[in-house]
Amino acid sequence: MLRSYLLSSLFIGLGLFLSTQALAQDGNQHSVDWQRSFLDQYCIACHNDSTLTANFTLQTIALDQVGNRLDEIGIWEKVVLKLRAREMPPPGMPRPDAEGPTTS
Repeated sequence: MLRSYLLSSLFIGLGLFLSTQALAQDGNQHSVDWQRSFLDQYCIACHNDSTLTANFTLQTIALDQVGNRLDEIGIWEKVVLKLRAREMPPPGMPRPDAEGPTTS
């Protein structure tokens, strides 16, 4: 009886764990899609693999790894600072709303 209870609990726990992992991946994919769309709309015209404006590209950066790659933290700091200061995108180029981007 105890063994069957433990096995049932184990399978229920495993099922809950796997389902929350699947939900997290779906949410992460939505975030990555939104980030890619934002970059495509406001950044990629200049910061791509061909033009390398400011000597970096946002075209092929791994968006699902943002925050996990130490070698790219400096890039994201620069991007955020430039966006907040309204220095980027430059005048004459499409810009996100002054309130900041939204995910809706």
